[in-house]
Amino acid sequence: MSSPIFLPMRRWISPALPLLFAAAVSAIPAAANPVVDVPYVVGANDRFDVFVWKHTELSLTLDVTGDGMVRYPLIGDLPVVGRTPDEIAGVITKGLRDYIVDPKVTVIPRAFDKPTVAVIGEVSVKGRLEFQEGAHLSDYLAAAGGPTDDAKLSALTITRQTTGGALNIEVDAEELFKEGDPSTDFILREGDVVYVPTKFSLIDTRVVVLTTTGVIGILATLLRGI
Repeated sequence: MSSPIFLPMRRWISPALPLLFAAAVSAIPAAANPVVDVPYVVGANDRFDVFVWKHTELSLTLDVTGDGMVRYPLIGDLPVVGRTPDEIAGVITKGLRDYIVDPKVTVIPRAFDKPTVAVIGEVSVKGRLEFQEGAHLSDYLAAAGGPTDDAKLSALTITRQTTGGALNIEVDAEELFKEGDPSTDFILREGDVVYVPTKFSLIDTRVVVLTTTGVIGILATLLRGI
């Protein structure tokens, strides 16, 4: 029988968890503090991860060549030396807009060989946290400074590498932080990537204009709250 997707969950979480969130940061073992200071400037022969939300085929690890380039799918060769992770993410985001609606890209350097869990998106401090055996989702979110005011906790995603490839696990963590509901406070595994989306998203809307010469398609990008 194959092993379950999740490890055993915490039996009980105090309903006061939202009020104790700041205190939880200091309660996490020191080794769970971020091991990578983001942002930093990429150098030749560095290695970093690119995460594209809901596009595991475009989420991969890139090695910087000696001449400061990386090759990325759909975009090609990109000069990255001297740029911060956020700047590189911006370049990739711009290049992917021709292929993906509202791409959400995060770049995180791989500066250590220790096992890690990445926490990205709408958290106070994006980056890698050293993996701690038995640590829960709430522990890693606390170590990342907690979700921002714009976080959409009801649509949190955990990306996990399995023998069959990358697995996206959608988690509704809203009740975890409002009521202390432990049912979604999963124990995370080495290499997991936690993505906390924003409440707002850019949605492509196609507007069709009828004219005497035919139909003209105009692509408009609208900002909508979700």
